[in-house]
Amino acid sequence: MKMSYRSNSFSRAAANEARMGAYYTDLAHCKAIGEMFHFPEEFTLLEPCIGDAKAVLSITGGYAGAKIFGVELNDRVAEATKGKEGIEECIHADFVDGVIISQNAFSFCFCNPPYMDDDIGNEGRERLEKIFLTKIVKYLKKGGILVFVIPERILPVVSRLLMGNFEMAALYRFWPEEYAKWKQIVYVGIKTDKRFCSKDDVELFMERIRSIEELPVHPQERIVVPAGEEKDIRSFCTKEFDVRRAYDLLDRDEEISYQMSDYKSLMKKLVTQKEYGSSEIGNPLIPLKKDLLYLMSTSGEGQGLAGTEGVDLHMQRGSAEIVEDEEFEEGEKE
Repeated sequence: MKMSYRSNSFSRAAANEARMGAYYTDLAHCKAIGEMFHFPEEFTLLEPCIGDAKAVLSITGGYAGAKIFGVELNDRVAEATKGKEGIEECIHADFVDGVIISQNAFSFCFCNPPYMDDDIGNEGRERLEKIFLTKIVKYLKKGGILVFVIPERILPVVSRLLMGNFEMAALYRFWPEEYAKWKQIVYVGIKTDKRFCSKDDVELFMERIRSIEELPVHPQERIVVPAGEEKDIRSFCTKEFDVRRAYDLLDRDEEISYQMSDYKSLMKKLVTQKEYGSSEIGNPLIPLKKDLLYLMSTSGEGQGLAGTEGVDLHMQRGSAEIVEDEEFEEGEKE
């Protein structure tokens, strides 16, 4: 049976099904990629598809100076990753259009983006790999390092973006067993000033990389990663405001927590309330008839959360307004 996937899904079908929709970079390759770099005392690292963070942590080798900021689409995975040692921040969002991130701020980016399927109704759509790269360019500082893991066939699609924004520092293909699965290569670039690339430049670039060497296990020379401080990341959040997470963060500060006692009481009520009635009128002694329920709701007494959490909990709000006036006059016969 041929499986079909939407354009925003990974094309790595079998692996996706086995891992509930997530496919992470092979850790042995990640470790080898990490050995290509010399890390400074402190640097900031962006991971747009962080997953369980094992890949990026394998690249840094658990280096304490790495300040890792990740984005993850799966809410449960994001929550678990956020609490891992070595992860500065992990937000649950769509990296393409759901984040607010400081521009020209990160000194390193590792990205293995989702791969679009080539032959399942994606004609005319911009490839996700290219969209991710366009976003990353904005967030990396000048001199910042990009590590981009993509199928080799995608290189022509992103070649102009790579040439226009990066100086290529390394390009390798994965080891034979892993390469046979997705034909993956790893591109390493150093961000430069944006420059114009002609068609001839792109063709020359593709000619130069026609024969890609295998990823070395222990590279002889290392690429120096520029320093970066956590304070440079002034914005790293979702576009949609998360009220409950903001409350949790504020609650960690004792002074703010004390000042928010009234708000804490309200939040507790919103989270735990199971019975009818948002005001303090209590529960009726006997079930109310339809007419009485209507009068209470329109007078504002029954507005708020109603029902039982997990069963029929809902927000009730109502008001009575005059929408039309009618007059009737008695005639002589009626």
